[in-house]
Amino acid sequence: MNRSFRQAFLLLALCLLSPIALHPSAAYGQTAQPEYAKWGIVAMEAAKAKYGVPIVDYLHLGRFPAAPGAAEERFKLWLKDGSREFGVIVSVQFYTANDRLITVKFQETDRPTSRRR
Repeated sequence: MNRSFRQAFLLLALCLLSPIALHPSAAYGQTAQPEYAKWGIVAMEAAKAKYGVPIVDYLHLGRFPAAPGAAEERFKLWLKDGSREFGVIVSVQFYTANDRLITVKFQETDRPTSRRR
């Protein structure tokens, strides 16, 4: 009886201490997405709908306070329309309590934008 108890304990310890048990996402190759990823998709889809041209680059500029209970994620997208390339800063405002979208705004730019926090 002592031997079977010891074997069961070792088996349980191996299961609990294995990387799969500690990090189930590692077993499937999944990685956690950043908080802004959801809003980046919204920004890219809105830009595709507005401009109808390919997005060739993407940069998250940061999260900024918009109003009490709201935040704004800003992205700089680089678009290509034939031989013309241009940047668009997309601001996505949403309520932080429920992640409900408030508005999406666009500002075209040709100049590089530095990251500000």
